[in-house]
Amino acid sequence: MNEEQVIDGNIRTIETREKYPLLQLNVKVSAKLNKEVIKLGSSYSEIIGIIIVNLLSNNKVSYSRTKGITIPTKYNKKKISNDRIIRAIDEMVGLGLCNNYIAKQSFNNDFIKDVSYIEATKLLIDGYASFKNVKQSKKTVIEDRQCVILKDKEGKRIDYKDNEYTNNVRKQLTDYNMFANSFNVEHDGKQLSTTLDAHYKESFTDYGRLFGASYQTLKKEDRKDILIETIPTIEIDFKNLHFRMVLDMFLLSHHVKIDDDLYTLPLSDDMRENPQNRVGIKKMFNMIINTTSKASAFKALQYEINFKGLSLGDFNNVSDVYQCLVDCYPYLFNNPSIMSHIHSGKPLSALLQRKESSITLDIITTCKQIGFLVCPIHDSYKTDSCNAYFLAKIIGDCYRKEMQTKNGVFVDVIVKDKTWQQIV
Repeated sequence: MNEEQVIDGNIRTIETREKYPLLQLNVKVSAKLNKEVIKLGSSYSEIIGIIIVNLLSNNKVSYSRTKGITIPTKYNKKKISNDRIIRAIDEMVGLGLCNNYIAKQSFNNDFIKDVSYIEATKLLIDGYASFKNVKQSKKTVIEDRQCVILKDKEGKRIDYKDNEYTNNVRKQLTDYNMFANSFNVEHDGKQLSTTLDAHYKESFTDYGRLFGASYQTLKKEDRKDILIETIPTIEIDFKNLHFRMVLDMFLLSHHVKIDDDLYTLPLSDDMRENPQNRVGIKKMFNMIINTTSKASAFKALQYEINFKGLSLGDFNNVSDVYQCLVDCYPYLFNNPSIMSHIHSGKPLSALLQRKESSITLDIITTCKQIGFLVCPIHDSYKTDSCNAYFLAKIIGDCYRKEMQTKNGVFVDVIVKDKTWQQIV
């Protein structure tokens, strides 16, 4: 839990993330529940009923506190504004029906994070869970869920027209979510949510990473203790994924070995002894693909040094880190046509994440068809230890299919406190 302080009866967190299912506004409220909610005497009884249905289904749900914006979409048919939702939640807090965790705005990679969440209290659960047909079945909740989310450049959700791609992604995710919710995924005795949404920015050609499952918020060391149906899990993680994707995109992968660590390769033997040198190389590469110019990449890395305490290890400055990359990969960084493509007006990472999303959807769908659950955390994948071999093979096949390559794929396999590398 983040650092908290109580303000006006609400719990205000210093920073949070969209880690719980989003508040769904099109859920059905039974006549019995509606009649009971009206007794509360609130002018927001309709919204309170909707919120209660959400909390009976999920216990915790995320919502936005961005005021003054109402986007009437087919997923918000009643045109319920954020202002009214906020007022309804405030009344519910006053009635003791929920706890309200308010996220403070924070800036991260140019996105404004303003996602708060509410949690059902014992009073709500005891008072309303007994109503028949109030709590929707998991099947109904998942089928009604909008799991394909488009946001503008400020990170606010926007409406869109469906096309063949969005319909296909929604079907894949809906089928997967239905399948995943039939499994018991737990950590430290607590059940974890497995429902995923695909998040895109400005268009469906960019980004598309999958968020929403509570296991994704666990620290890497804690994920080792996740159980699926009481069976211990393994985690398989792409090694140098985005760097490998860049080399495969530009047909340059023949310059390196499959089992090379691309962030260590530029370093001399003595520099490899200091792990911060590898961190500097990796950060520099990530800044290059996450910005639109060399100058922007330098500025972003310098910001991490000045304000986030990043250490470059034995490197003297940002320019030295960049030059180390150029010396090792001249066929990439000294190629004007490739660099102009990388810095072509939008960060290359937008396309890479879109491809990563396609690979992940393919992986979880393929494993579902075979009959075992895979829980994705961006470019890592967890499954029960019984299916480790099958997952590794599927990861390799799905990567090669998306990137149109015949190359092997270098991965880390993590079992408890042991990690080893494998080519799949």
